[in-house]
Amino acid sequence: VVIYGKAGGLDPVIPVESLTADQGARLNGRESAQAGLAVSGAGDLDGDGVDDLVVESQNDSRRYVVFGSDAEALPAEAVLGTDLGARTLTITGVGASGGGAVGDVTGDGVADLVIPSGGDLLVFEGGAGLAALGRGTVDLADLTPFATIADGRGFAFGDAGDVNGDGVGDLVVDGAVVFGGAALSGATVDLAALDGSDGFRFAPGGVNFNVGGGGDVNGDGIGDLVLGNRNQAGEGGGVGFGRTY
Repeated sequence: VVIYGKAGGLDPVIPVESLTADQGARLNGRESAQAGLAVSGAGDLDGDGVDDLVVESQNDSRRYVVFGSDAEALPAEAVLGTDLGARTLTITGVGASGGGAVGDVTGDGVADLVIPSGGDLLVFEGGAGLAALGRGTVDLADLTPFATIADGRGFAFGDAGDVNGDGVGDLVVDGAVVFGGAALSGATVDLAALDGSDGFRFAPGGVNFNVGGGGDVNGDGIGDLVLGNRNQAGEGGGVGFGRTY
């Protein structure tokens, strides 16, 4: 379900099962597909100045990129991959769960897309790279990624912000940060081999249950990270205390 914001605030109760087109949209999956297992506001993936959406559909191994538009509103209700052909890129053959949008890790000023595949994470360039795919349906196996994060189990990844202050967004995945930039183009990144110039790892391992950019929490103008480990033991022993770094 997409709920539109509006000037002056929203109604105190929003009936999501009977939205009108000016309130939002209900985007339905195919039968038994479990579409909506994960959703994300993708930022502006195609570089047209309007934000887009990514929807994971688990049981039919699809990712839907729904492109926003300031010229044409979404209908109040639609079936993903069927009713929104001119507004949707459907990526099939996505066997793993997860994936979604990250910031600009390619350095072109446009948000990028990450999709898991066979234990790796594939980074696809937004803007011209994504626009070249057009609309309709494409299979993941037929696409050439901008970069591959090898053995990036995809358990947790996210937009790290610009943690090294070079003006390009970075990617945090599992227990490591991969620096974005032109050097990623065509690269296969081995997380275990990061040497500080291309990224870094966290020690000890295990801080990989929830990761993401934390904004600039210390006010120095450079992005910071938040790491969560729900199974971290307590200082005096015991299990399951959890810890945020």
